[in-house]
Amino acid sequence: MKKRVIAAFDFDCTITDRDTFLPFMRFVVGTPTFVLKLIKLSPVFIKHITGNVPRTVVKKEVIKEFLAGKKANEINSLAKEYSQTFAKLLRQEAKDRIKWHKSQGHVVILVSASLEHYLEPWANSNGFDYVFGTKLEIDNEGKLTGALKGSNCYGPEKVNRILEVYPNKDELIVYAYGDSKGDKELLEFAHHSYLRTWPNDENL
Repeated sequence: MKKRVIAAFDFDCTITDRDTFLPFMRFVVGTPTFVLKLIKLSPVFIKHITGNVPRTVVKKEVIKEFLAGKKANEINSLAKEYSQTFAKLLRQEAKDRIKWHKSQGHVVILVSASLEHYLEPWANSNGFDYVFGTKLEIDNEGKLTGALKGSNCYGPEKVNRILEVYPNKDELIVYAYGDSKGDKELLEFAHHSYLRTWPNDENL
């Protein structure tokens, strides 16, 4: 039986040259409010740096502070607008690899801890077959609760999301591209792994 070839790409600092999560918060609230909220959140950032708080807790606190109570349709509209700024952030070598995989007829997957709300419009317009990212919880009134919907798409969750679609690894040939310890399990899962090393390993 011919095996299906899939190529799974992390986003921040793998396809792009920088983080996109915190800049999205700035895009949503504007620079003055962004700075004030970061100051308010500084204790939890310090606890994370000193190893007392895991990154997922920090991420949840950031989302709660910046997005809780906002209308989901407005955030989705802003997310789509924000995704249009990514063109200037893309790494040429990543673009080349994506193009090659698509030319070979491989299934191309974006799997990232960043928010699916802005990853999806970009990925859809760039020919990705699947988009797996972190999702935001929405209440019955169509507002963001400030919580995650499901798990942060980080570490082993990246592999879990792929296995939801392709549960039998024996039927696959997997390429994976990442840049940090958040991609460790994904890279170990793949048959062909490509790690890009960056000095900053603190993407949320």
